[in-house]
Amino acid sequence: MRIAFIGKGGSGKSTISALFVDYLLKNFPDKIILAVDADLNIHLAKYLFGLLDLKEDFFLSHHQNIIKIREYLKGNSTYIKTINEFLKTSPPSRGCNIIRFTKDDFILNNFALKKDNIYFMAVGTYQKEELGTACYHVNLSIFENILSFTDEGDNFIVSDMVAGIDFFANTLFNQFDMFPLIIEPNVGNLRIYEHLKNLALEADIYDRIFIVGNKILNEKDKNFIEEHFDTEKIIGYMKFDEYLYNFDFTLGAIDYQKTDKNNQDVLKNIYETLKNKKIDLNLRLKKLIQLHLKYIQKESIKSRFGDLSYQVDENFFF
Repeated sequence: MRIAFIGKGGSGKSTISALFVDYLLKNFPDKIILAVDADLNIHLAKYLFGLLDLKEDFFLSHHQNIIKIREYLKGNSTYIKTINEFLKTSPPSRGCNIIRFTKDDFILNNFALKKDNIYFMAVGTYQKEELGTACYHVNLSIFENILSFTDEGDNFIVSDMVAGIDFFANTLFNQFDMFPLIIEPNVGNLRIYEHLKNLALEADIYDRIFIVGNKILNEKDKNFIEEHFDTEKIIGYMKFDEYLYNFDFTLGAIDYQKTDKNNQDVLKNIYETLKNKKIDLNLRLKKLIQLHLKYIQKESIKSRFGDLSYQVDENFFF
């Protein structure tokens, strides 16, 4: 099952992502959880591991890591002819290596930090040599590849997603079963919600969007959210509590059992909703292929690579 927490910067995505990872760890100790920080402002490592600094060569978007990951995923496939033709939309094909959530998986063991049954990855942030020349969407492409080539079975992928609506600029909107939108009770969230809703309807994923009110102090905050947002999408309200407030002043792993009982119930409700939204991998693959065929029609792609429609293996299935 795959879940990505979305929302504007500062809404509490990272905190709730980490709480949910801890909820899964303690309630499903036999499952593997891949937690990925896809935001350029990296906070999930602090909440899960108490780490403030990660080395550049750990990031998925580090140049050497991109090469190693794509070489492994390509495997013996003849559909992706070279690593240079391995695009963000390239679908898996026969001969490729599929990431399976086993404890000896090459990708999990070489590109993630591990604690208990949690594997943590970070897409990465801007580096000094990229100043004035880079776009973060390019960094996200290796994360897209990992998702496209993964069969997690009945395990979990949890992502602290890039802020705002940027995940619509790539295949990430197609890669998850559920998107909890973290909303604070203020007018700053109104425009982003309307824009996101319109894009989600266009992309046919509105049924995967749900609202979690955050930093709720009183009934006034709840009433504001219910007045301005689609009430049928609201699946819980995370109350402001002292544990979460004080946690930001410390280092160490977050513990969902120390937060308010109401907040624990919201995490459970998020899980119950996710459980009912799981999408078949082959249906997701079908959509990925559609996006790939659309993407390779861009003039910049055609002029560089020619026709890459041969990358689609009609006989590959998960």
